[in-house]
Amino acid sequence: MNSLKVNGVQKIERGKSKAIYSCIATNEEVLGWKCKLSNTPSYFLDGLICIICKSIKESQGSDKNTIEITDPVIISKFDDTNSDGIQIIIFKVEDLPEILLNSFINSNKLSNMLEMESKNLSINSSKLITYSALKNLIYELFENNHFSNTFHIEALFRNYFEELIEKNYSFFPNTLSEVQNIKEKTIIHNLNSWYIYLRFLKEQLENGTELTVPDLSIKINYKGWSGIFFDRKNPLWEEIYRRSRFHYPSQKNKIKTYEYWKELTN
Repeated sequence: MNSLKVNGVQKIERGKSKAIYSCIATNEEVLGWKCKLSNTPSYFLDGLICIICKSIKESQGSDKNTIEITDPVIISKFDDTNSDGIQIIIFKVEDLPEILLNSFINSNKLSNMLEMESKNLSINSSKLITYSALKNLIYELFENNHFSNTFHIEALFRNYFEELIEKNYSFFPNTLSEVQNIKEKTIIHNLNSWYIYLRFLKEQLENGTELTVPDLSIKINYKGWSGIFFDRKNPLWEEIYRRSRFHYPSQKNKIKTYEYWKELTN
């Protein structure tokens, strides 16, 4: 955890338990702070830099215009050639992956799919993914993303997955026999496939495009074979997993599966 002390700040109240902090700093000072730069900058206002952090501690006594912040990230486009005084805005944000995970759990339409207790899914389980597996995927993809309005992203995340289920309802059944049948014939609930759903959402959020959900029933043609991408009989799997166990969710396999899916279905 990285911490940084910022002097000469002014506190601006935004309501109960919420505040932003403002100060003026030179370009040299900002560079000296060595803040991380967001790969999804959300703001661009001349002469203004927005910094988010995980916690803010106000100094007491005579040093009351100093704050200590942890894990600061610049989420605006930073022009490091600007030699004038720069207006700095600092505010605390919640942990994005945790917010997204909780939005999934708190949805009545989504929570029923989660196995909350075990780290493994039994063959006799009607659940589609474990809590731990979903958590790992969300942290893998979203931990280093920084959006200014996390609660707006939370709503988009929940709506995306609820719409994904509605649009592809035949692949998200409720009964054990139907779930077993889907898992027997497809890899739609394999971890590599869940990686596809999450990464497709992430890329749309980063690009600022209107969200669309995948149609899992789209048929592809691949080397003379025709069927849905996620069919277990898809000959593509022979190529992807030539040197590893079939559908093993390694980082390399997840990325390769996603790239083929995007190329063949979009």
